[in-house]
Amino acid sequence: MNLAIVDDNPEELQKLYKTIMDYSRTHDVAIACDCFATSAAFLSACAQISYSFVIFDIYLQDTTGIDLAAEFRRIAPRTPIVFLTSSPEHRADAFRVHAFDYLEKPVTGEMIARLFDELAITQEEETDTQAFSISIDRKQIPVLYSDIRYITSDSNYLQIQGRDVFRCRMPFREAASILTQDERFLTINRGILINLDYVQHMENASCTMCDSTTFSIHRKNAAAITQAYISHQFKRRTKALTKGGLS
Repeated sequence: MNLAIVDDNPEELQKLYKTIMDYSRTHDVAIACDCFATSAAFLSACAQISYSFVIFDIYLQDTTGIDLAAEFRRIAPRTPIVFLTSSPEHRADAFRVHAFDYLEKPVTGEMIARLFDELAITQEEETDTQAFSISIDRKQIPVLYSDIRYITSDSNYLQIQGRDVFRCRMPFREAASILTQDERFLTINRGILINLDYVQHMENASCTMCDSTTFSIHRKNAAAITQAYISHQFKRRTKALTKGGLS
């Protein structure tokens, strides 16, 4: 695993680093751990390095862990985020940025072992191979479901936003009928289809994606759409924690 810790308290940072390295030795797991004292240093590094997961202290001198997580989500929408804090009061905010876990100090070896066991389970899940086929210049191009962030319609054309951006001729209704068979995809307004895995937050009849794009939610269906999003987040978290019989 390749992980990063952001904590502006040198003593706490070194203590957590040592605990993780102890786990690495005793469990024969190769772990590379980068330590950062500021959010700026971390964001500069993660633009070049892909981390398996990250640990943010809630209280930082130059920002908060929650704000740093929101910024990081634009770079890495799916990387697990773990918060480190001495207070439980920010749990709701942590959920908003899709936190994987919330560790209260003092962090023990047992807590780190549980965390790594849970992270290992999520990494063992099968790679998503489902693909959505589109036609561009008479060529069929498969786009992985997991790479699609959202789709918008423009007359009879689709704009597919993901790792790459595609524009193809296809009725929106046809695309929605295919993709919404997968629980990750949801139509939130006329001509707007989103992948719930890439939602940053939903509130006040609006949906903000991980790249900061904001869409209006159909007001008549806003309650049902928001509930579908909340249920999806709980399912992801529950799946990660229960697979393999974790208690």
